Amino acid sequence: MSPSAESTPSIPRPGDQSSAALENQALWSRHNMVRRYDLLVTHGTIPWVWRCPPKALIDLYSGALSPGTAHLEVAPGSGYTLAHVLPHVPDVQLHLLDLHTGALEASAQRLASHAPALHRQDALAPWTLDEESVDSVGASMLVHCLPGARIADKTALFDNAVRVLRPGGVFVGATVLAHEVPQTRTSLFALRRLNRRSVFANSGDRLTDLAAELHTRFDVERLSVTGSVAQWRARRRA
Repeated sequence: MSPSAESTPSIPRPGDQSSAALENQALWSRHNMVRRYDLLVTHGTIPWVWRCPPKALIDLYSGALSPGTAHLEVAPGSGYTLAHVLPHVPDVQLHLLDLHTGALEASAQRLASHAPALHRQDALAPWTLDEESVDSVGASMLVHCLPGARIADKTALFDNAVRVLRPGGVFVGATVLAHEVPQTRTSLFALRRLNRRSVFANSGDRLTDLAAELHTRFDVERLSVTGSVAQWRARRRA
């Protein structure tokens, strides 16, 4: 099937972006996502500042997706991780959800062979996907961008995932945390700078809070830390 789009109110950061971050909207343009994102983020800040190699995220997803299932990726970025996972997981019905047209177009272009359905929506607002309609949901490197003073302010993302997942479905993701994970001088500097610029909103995000919110809603199979990045794999309860 050909990609479709559903419109929502315009606000700027992948996933939810509030009006306070309008100045950052150009960061998520199609040009930047296609030409710069992998260089500066996938192979730049994620491995060198947050100290989480791209392969760690690929391995995380490889154990979460299954052949012949439906997968929803929230804030897919450039599509890098899925592009490395999906060739080994045939016949996946793919959905991509992001508030930014540029990110959706860039990831859809990269993943065109999988004919993704596109959903232009806020990650924290109710999703228009049907209840129990997908087998897995991914939210990689997203939560630290969602507005909120702490993890508890961002849990609508988790609630949305519970609603659209079928019983036993997998919720997989990763996020940069500010507390209770290893930091370096470089990562602390980057955290301060990115939070001041409203690119990140994770100055209050803690590992214990993330764990508590996941355990409240899911059966958590994995919660680990690589550098300053927490990674999880959890299942919706039957």
